[in-house]
Amino acid sequence: MRGKTGILLVAYGSPGAAAQQAPDCFESLVRRSFPSLPVYRAFTSESRRRGAFQHLCCMPPAAGALPRTPPGEMISPGPPHRGDIFSKLPCSDPAGGHRDSVYEALLRMRAEHCARVAVQSLHLVPGREYRAMTAEIAEARKTGGPRHIRVGTPLLHTEADAHEAAATLTALFSEERNPDEVVICVGHGGHDSDDVYARFASAVAARDRRVLIGTLAGKKGVETVIEELRALRSGSAGRIRLVPLLAAVGRHAAEDIAGAGAYSWRGRLAAAGFDCRVDLKGLAEREAFARIWLARLTAALDALEIRGIS
Repeated sequence: MRGKTGILLVAYGSPGAAAQQAPDCFESLVRRSFPSLPVYRAFTSESRRRGAFQHLCCMPPAAGALPRTPPGEMISPGPPHRGDIFSKLPCSDPAGGHRDSVYEALLRMRAEHCARVAVQSLHLVPGREYRAMTAEIAEARKTGGPRHIRVGTPLLHTEADAHEAAATLTALFSEERNPDEVVICVGHGGHDSDDVYARFASAVAARDRRVLIGTLAGKKGVETVIEELRALRSGSAGRIRLVPLLAAVGRHAAEDIAGAGAYSWRGRLAAAGFDCRVDLKGLAEREAFARIWLARLTAALDALEIRGIS
């Protein structure tokens, strides 16, 4: 079959060198694991998506374009609608200029003869951003993107995934922490993902009660975690390691978790009498977690072959 297989890696796209390090590490692992496949990157942050679709709305609709439909993880094959959309894509500039949205990256891949694409994002949960990503994938397929697309799942997609990630997390910190230390892992959270984080927190607690899960938004906020800490320590203060439960740590997340202000998690825990130290390494920089996402990507690539379209 004509056309090649490619990989699209998707990250949020927070600005700054620190936030870039985690997706860079993951891309390096992917390139080492699949040296014969081209690897592309796209970003999902609101500002980058907004800029991409402002650009795209100025294009004439491609011939045969269809209305948007609800996204799904498997995008079914269908005839490509090329039109003249590819010539209108701005140049992607990894050095810090234009960055491709998921939609733009898929059109670029098709223009560069990728007929089959495995997409792997660094999402933790199948929440709003993940759904927006799959919507862009569906739109790209209908307006001239690759004919065959398979999407790797987020870190905490299923109950089994939660147990796998919990085992990885507790094993990681059982080797590193001091005997009297409690580890608090703080994710983004949100009301649409409260159940996912609660399931993960339960899986973690079943393995190690001294690793707690909190979120910047949603039900598992800092006050809830402080109550859990006090119950764990019978009211006594103690040493805390504060760790982001994020694939990559952008500037705003770092400030919310570990900032010097009184309203950061670090400030609130200090005010409650806990001695905090901070470890701001993103999960994608930790090899054990990067390999979980790599396994999801491998499954997506295998699915393309299983369906007889390799």
